[in-house]
Amino acid sequence: MAERFKTPEDALRLGARMRAARSEARFSLTYVADQTGVDPGQISKMERGLMVTLSPNVQKICTFLHVPAFPGQVRKIGLGTRIDALIAGAPSSEAGIAKLIGAIEELVWRGS
Repeated sequence: MAERFKTPEDALRLGARMRAARSEARFSLTYVADQTGVDPGQISKMERGLMVTLSPNVQKICTFLHVPAFPGQVRKIGLGTRIDALIAGAPSSEAGIAKLIGAIEELVWRGS
């Protein structure tokens, strides 16, 4: 059985964190839905805090967006994952990101 939120405010806060993470990554509701198999309407309801439990779908979206389901959880996102998310959110930026990484690698390798 899915864990229930203690208060409606807990659901609202989680929804706000989910929306902020999705917006920061520049993912559309449709993109997140396609990647997770969760209906975009359901994701919208989650983001508005209209959920009662930490259902498997809520957990799936939290995992995809790297959002802790509860405030006490640590949000660990690897650099590679962050770069992948940037590219997925704006595929046209891949060449620029690759140049930036190349420049950073050159600085690091020169400094070694």
